[in-house]
Amino acid sequence: MSTDGVLAVATGIRGRRALRVAIGTALCLAASYGLGWPIPMVAPVMGAFVLASLDRPLPARAGVALALVAMLATGSGLVVLPFLRHYPFSGVLMTGLGLFLAFRYGLRGGNSLVGTFLAAGLTMISVAGTADVGLAITVIAALVKSLLLAVAVLALCYWLIPEPAAGPAAPRSMPVPARDADWMALRAALIVLPPFLLALGDPAAYMPILMKAVSLGRQSCTTARGAARDCLVRRCWAACWPCCSGGRLACSCICGCSSYGCSCLRCCSRAAAGPSARLRQVSGSMPW
Repeated sequence: MSTDGVLAVATGIRGRRALRVAIGTALCLAASYGLGWPIPMVAPVMGAFVLASLDRPLPARAGVALALVAMLATGSGLVVLPFLRHYPFSGVLMTGLGLFLAFRYGLRGGNSLVGTFLAAGLTMISVAGTADVGLAITVIAALVKSLLLAVAVLALCYWLIPEPAAGPAAPRSMPVPARDADWMALRAALIVLPPFLLALGDPAAYMPILMKAVSLGRQSCTTARGAARDCLVRRCWAACWPCCSGGRLACSCICGCSSYGCSCLRCCSRAAAGPSARLRQVSGSMPW
């Protein structure tokens, strides 16, 4: 097969994968808000994590096992809770150290989902627990439900958009060298700590920001050039749609899910383009 044919096949497979991430994230967003979950903004973030991290649908038993691991990982925030209540300075230092170790674990070849759950537990669960322990349990339940929803949406997306049998395997992330991993993990922890400190003062106002802060900290370790601009564009679309729809909930929800899916598709297709897209630009043909 010629080089152009190989590039065309690879582009089609990358397009399918990006489309699965975009559709799955939008479905998680619509389902969480439609079902009226207590913390609905967690579901689309969790859906993006699962759809981007797993290259095949999980069996039911594996999905339940992953939910149990997530419950134990997020419950780690309850360990820091007494220190944050009685010894705030020591509790903040322990949280920062835990964030550094969680991000470093993912960078050194560990399971990125487990690292993300550890970081979310150290921030969201501990902040919620400072206000009310019952709220912390509610946040853990929301994270586990969002994970189960993401696993179900993953299977649905692979049923709607199957992977070609002869397609190449999804690229695996390689472990980062120890020195680079330390600096990248420190940078990610410093990104998450300011929203965490704000949330300690007002958990109700800053709780929705924490999950996105963990997501941005994780993206700072691996993200490509231009992804920050894509995130800003996506937030602007999300803020403009309710105004354009006149405040009507149904219309703004439908338009918001559509714009979120389209922006995720753009971001994922750019991130999945890789070296072959640059080769096509050099050869004069336009990328997909």
